[in-house]
Amino acid sequence: MRIPLFATQAAGRTKAVWGLLIAALVLVIVGGGWLGSSNGTSPVLGQDDLPAGLPTGEHLIALALPQAQSPQGQSQQGIVIIDPVDRVMSVYHIDLPTGTIKLQSVRRIHWDLKMSDYNGQDPLPGQIQALVNQH
Repeated sequence: MRIPLFATQAAGRTKAVWGLLIAALVLVIVGGGWLGSSNGTSPVLGQDDLPAGLPTGEHLIALALPQAQSPQGQSQQGIVIIDPVDRVMSVYHIDLPTGTIKLQSVRRIHWDLKMSDYNGQDPLPGQIQALVNQH
């Protein structure tokens, strides 16, 4: 089966557009002002322009994950948004061919961060502390 040239070019453009949109989202959230602004507002968006419920302080962290293939063979991009103030992280999957964004999971990490070790390998933090305290 031959795929027409314009179809492959359109698919490539769609992928490129979504890649640029993802990069722009990360740039606006991380580099666009929330981390670099001294007054907590973005130089790209005014305080009144922000969507309701979006944190306006300098604390959101957005991480773009590498593109991957879904089990169905679709190209996907992942984004992780971390709110260290509220200690919550959210994971989103973006289906690049269709542009569908799906919230994959949300987790409050407050108690996770209280653990000294979990699923670790020797030497564990308590073992290291015991060795340090011996000397």
